[in-house]
Amino acid sequence: MWTGAELDVYFGSNGEMWPRGKRPAWVGRPVRQGQPADMWSSSNKPAAQQLKQPVGEKVYPELKEHFQALGLDENTSHDAIRKHYRRLAREYHPDKHLDDGQKATARFQAIQAAFEAVSQRLRL
Repeated sequence: MWTGAELDVYFGSNGEMWPRGKRPAWVGRPVRQGQPADMWSSSNKPAAQQLKQPVGEKVYPELKEHFQALGLDENTSHDAIRKHYRRLAREYHPDKHLDDGQKATARFQAIQAAFEAVSQRLRL
């Protein structure tokens, strides 16, 4: 039975099948159960160098206040960040709040600055 990792290695995104020794360089090697992924696997690392956060989940402490301004978690996906920013920008745009323009402008600028900082750091 093929595992999901093996299928990802041998089948391309366009459905082509790559022969065993001819897979593209950008495709990583499959990791078999019981084998370390590489010589720097977690069992070989000193305790001070081991990760304290789950693998695959990135946290950016310097962006914490910006994520709070946007009302998002720090590990939100890039697409969700973009969609949420666009929704907030539409909702708090000063042209929609003509009766209280200064407050709406301040909130809109805060949202805009927070998204700009997040997008520059995460390269959205």
